Amino acid sequence: MLPSDLDHGAPRVKAFDHDRAVEAQQDAVNLLEEAREATVIHSACYQQTLRRYHERKIRGRILEVGNLVLRRTQSTKEKHKLSPPWEGPYMVTEVIRLGTYRLEDNNGNLHTNTWNIEQLRCFPPKIWSYRFLSQTCPCKSTLAQTLSARVARGLHKGINT
Repeated sequence: MLPSDLDHGAPRVKAFDHDRAVEAQQDAVNLLEEAREATVIHSACYQQTLRRYHERKIRGRILEVGNLVLRRTQSTKEKHKLSPPWEGPYMVTEVIRLGTYRLEDNNGNLHTNTWNIEQLRCFPPKIWSYRFLSQTCPCKSTLAQTLSARVARGLHKGINT
């Protein structure tokens, strides 16, 4: 309010009622609380929707003993930009806990350190990977021979002859 409004009796000053002003102020405070609660509810709903959207995009990866994987290259010494970022194949020999694995290379050397699933990638099945499987795991050699024969005949899915 301007001092000139008080001096000259502006309509706004003449119509002022203290009781109604206090009531209007209390209504504004109540509306503010309602607006705050509505905003919190809207924000929670938005976050749930966003979480559901992101969870749809996530695919869990679980490796089992005997799976062939590629390992992310750790050292960048003597590497250039066209060097492959993955090395391997390795076989999963032990599942320490969900997401943590122990690997073995194709020479039968067991690596002492463990690897997180973020550093591993499933190895695509090819003829020589089945041969690798039959060399490293004799109990699965008949399976490997069957799969190798199917791949050789072009009956395996994804193989174009």
